Amino acid sequence: MNKLRILLTVFFVLILFGAADAQKKGTIGFTLSTLNTNSMLQSAAIKKDFMVFDGQGFISFSADYWYPVNDWLELETGANYSLQSFEKTVVSGLIDGSNKAVNQTEDIAYHVVNLPVGFRVGFLNIGFINGGLLVDITQQEPGIGSYFGFGIKLDSEVGYGIFVNPYLKTHSILPINFDQNANRILETGIRLGVSYSFDNVFRKR
Repeated sequence: MNKLRILLTVFFVLILFGAADAQKKGTIGFTLSTLNTNSMLQSAAIKKDFMVFDGQGFISFSADYWYPVNDWLELETGANYSLQSFEKTVVSGLIDGSNKAVNQTEDIAYHVVNLPVGFRVGFLNIGFINGGLLVDITQQEPGIGSYFGFGIKLDSEVGYGIFVNPYLKTHSILPINFDQNANRILETGIRLGVSYSFDNVFRKR
């Protein structure tokens, strides 16, 4: 199943970038997230004393595409992969009703693929704010999430650029199975990226 998700993601990215190149418009980018932290948002309906997830961080990288609407607004999409690590602690004594609590701890990891659908709003030439919805194709809880970020970008006339993008993501706010007791992953990090704009001086010649 994980291989299928990866193949679908690669296929989506190839189609996305192929369409961008065919239109000779827009910007593509590749990013790696750093200074990452994560946590598990557990439902209030679940007795948290029985099971606790402690975030151990994650690794994340993505391919992005921005389509210009006007001088300051771009549509934002792409594909992102992350490996989310947690330490899971279960208090087994409280579950089976015994008087002696026994903590059982194990390390777990979730493979998360998400497709952002949002906007990037530019200001002051180098600043931007971005945000929108996430289509989460996750090993744990597939559904619809959200993201928000801000940052700075430096672009050159030949099309190449770099950017820094601190962000916050909440995965599967609305699970596809509508399970109100589902756990949801919250992540924060700083994306470091490189980009290439099809609207550059060489393509205008």
